[in-house]
Amino acid sequence: MKTGITLFIAGALLMLTSFLPWPAAGSDPAATTPPAPDVAATGRALFQAKGCVTCHHHGAVETSEAVPIGPDLTHYRPNPDFVRQWLRDPATIRPGTAMPDLQLSEAEIEALIAFLANPE
Repeated sequence: MKTGITLFIAGALLMLTSFLPWPAAGSDPAATTPPAPDVAATGRALFQAKGCVTCHHHGAVETSEAVPIGPDLTHYRPNPDFVRQWLRDPATIRPGTAMPDLQLSEAEIEALIAFLANPE
């Protein structure tokens, strides 16, 4: 019998709370939302971690690993639509390219675009 009463009370509480506004009226949603990570900084870290520095130079990323196979990207300001397509599958844009398909997630692609657009 206790189980039935417990379930009834839990159900009643759930039903009552479903009518409460979320977040509470008058509160600032930004105050309860954690700050977004710096996407450009994530892109800078990915530029190094995913091996972009192996073939591309970028002045905002120090490395001694670069072999100038790809273009210098220090002053490159991307067309986001083109770069999205390019990073998803470079060979569909330029068959025979030396650029590998890095199997990047959409979030990684967006972070790399943000880094190229705002490297500082």
